[in-house]
Amino acid sequence: MKIENRNHNDIQIAEISGRIDPSTTAYFEEELNKILTDNRPKVLLNMKQVDYISSSGLRVFITALKKVRGANGELKICSMSPNIQKIFEISGFVQLFDISSSEEEALQKFQT
Repeated sequence: MKIENRNHNDIQIAEISGRIDPSTTAYFEEELNKILTDNRPKVLLNMKQVDYISSSGLRVFITALKKVRGANGELKICSMSPNIQKIFEISGFVQLFDISSSEEEALQKFQT
C-alpha cells in the first residue's frame, strides 16, 4: 500500500494505491492522521488504485470521517473501482460518505 499526498488550493488529496488490509491498516491510519491535523480539514481520498479493502480498512474510513466532522471539515472519496464501490455499498458506507466518480467532480463539491 502507498499514499501520495498533494495539495490543491486548500484541499489535501491523498492518492491511495494497493491493498487496505490488516497488514497495511496501521500504516494507512497513521498516514491519514497526518493529513487530518489541520483545523477544518478538506480531504479528498482518491481510490483509483485501491484493489482491495478489508473490514479493518473500512474502520479507518469511519474514524477519519468522525475526526473530520469533529473539526468541521470535509472528507470526500473519488474514483473507486467497481469492486471497492460494491464493498462500500454492502457495508452501507455509500450513505455516510460523499463519493464521486472522478477527482474533478469531487473537487467541485468542496465548499469554498
